[in-house]
Amino acid sequence: MDLVTAPVLLPGPRLRVVILSTGPGESVRVDVAIMPLFSAAPAPGSRLWINAGSGETGGAVVSRPLIPGTRVFLRASVRGESGKRLGAYTTPFSIRLPQTPQISDASLHVDQGGVVVQWTPRGATEEVEVRAGMAPEGGAVELGTAVVLAAVPGAHAPALRPPIGYRVEVDVTPRDGGQLLTMEGEEVVTISGEGVKRMQPTEGAPLRLREVRPLDIGTAAAPRHWLFTTEGHPVRATNFCVVTSAGLDMPDDWILTTGGLPVRSNDLDILRRAT
Repeated sequence: MDLVTAPVLLPGPRLRVVILSTGPGESVRVDVAIMPLFSAAPAPGSRLWINAGSGETGGAVVSRPLIPGTRVFLRASVRGESGKRLGAYTTPFSIRLPQTPQISDASLHVDQGGVVVQWTPRGATEEVEVRAGMAPEGGAVELGTAVVLAAVPGAHAPALRPPIGYRVEVDVTPRDGGQLLTMEGEEVVTISGEGVKRMQPTEGAPLRLREVRPLDIGTAAAPRHWLFTTEGHPVRATNFCVVTSAGLDMPDDWILTTGGLPVRSNDLDILRRAT
C-alpha cells in the first residue's frame, strides 16, 4: 500500500509529500537519504537515512533544504503512538535533484548597429532564454517574445534598432532544458536500464541588463565590430584591423583582415559595431 504521494520539488530545493492513509493512533514517518548522483539506496539500517517528518492522513511532510546535483532517496513507514515502527519500510524511490542553472559575465552592447547581448553559462545551464525591449529614456520597457538558445558561451542579437537616447533592457534566464528526475518511470531508461521520468526545465534567476544607446562618436582609431555569420552567430571581429563602415544597410563595403586580405562584407549577413 502506498503511504505517501509522489514528491513535489519545491524551491530551496525541498521535497514535499502528502500522507495518504493512516490508522487510528498511527502516523507515517518519511525518511530521506542524500547520496551521490549514481549511488544505490542505503541499507535499511544505515545512518544515512534521516527523519524528514511525520504526519497523519492528508498531512504534508516537507524536507529540509537539499543539495542540488545529488540523488535523494525517500522511504516511508507506519508508526504507532510511541513512535515504534509497525511494519516494513516502503521500497525506496529516488529523485535526482538538478543543479541550479546560472550564467555569468553577461554584457549588453548598444549602438547604431543594434543590440548584442553576451553570456557565459554556469553549472547545469543547457539553454538561455532571452527577452529584449526598448523605450525612450524614462519610459517603461516592454520585453518582447522570448528566444531560447543553446547555452554555449556566445551572444545573441535581438531584432532592435534603438534611436539615440533609447534605453534597451534584456532579461537573460538560464534553464537546464528539462532534467531526468525520478528513477522509477517508464518514459525513458538510463544506460543501466533503470526507468526515469522527465520534468519541465528548471529556471535559474533571470539577469536583467540595461543600456542606453549613446551619441555615436565613431571608433576610427580602434574599430571593434561584430560579424554575423549566415547562421546568425555573432563573432567579435578582433581579427579585423579596418572596417570601412558599420551598419545593416551597407552590403558592398570592404573589410581588411589583420593579414591584409580584403573581404567584401556582403559575404556576411550583418556588419554591426558594438563599442
